[in-house]
Amino acid sequence: MNGRQALLLVGQTVGGSSAINGQYFDRGSRHDYDAWTQIGGPEFANSTTKWDWESLFPYFKKHPVTARRSHAGLGHYSDVSGRPNYDLLVKHQVIRVVYTDGVSHGPPRVEIRSLSNDEVFNVTAKAEIIISAGAMHTPTILQRSGIGPAALLNDLNITAVLDLPGVGSNLQDHSSPGISWNCE
Repeated sequence: MNGRQALLLVGQTVGGSSAINGQYFDRGSRHDYDAWTQIGGPEFANSTTKWDWESLFPYFKKHPVTARRSHAGLGHYSDVSGRPNYDLLVKHQVIRVVYTDGVSHGPPRVEIRSLSNDEVFNVTAKAEIIISAGAMHTPTILQRSGIGPAALLNDLNITAVLDLPGVGSNLQDHSSPGISWNCE
């Protein structure tokens, strides 16, 4: 983007931005999907999972039949919400994951902030932490936790816990131009 900034809206709901569709459904042309296979290289073309039109079209047809938009709220949370070891904290935000003795020494704790009253508290994991906060928030949480490109973290005065150069890089998103019309 050559240093330019852009407004980015993200969904803050169970299921994230994929749960919000702006009341329209759109898809690329057959040629767009077939081109993905061609530009993806031999590994992509020889994969058993295909992303070409022929493979994806049945899923496009399925969407109008079920009238359900697929998102993490339906695909994950609804299946596990009744478990006694699963808690969903609404109106809270993960600040960072804290590794007291480094990433390879014991489970971390998660620093959380209440969006209602700004209270900050910690939750300690017994085994592992899975960060699933979407394409925008996951790299942010990782970087605030000291996981990411060490040079960037140092510039931000964040102690690097694990130097992973790819964290926060190569984001690709599809544009969504505004659509308006008058009905009289």
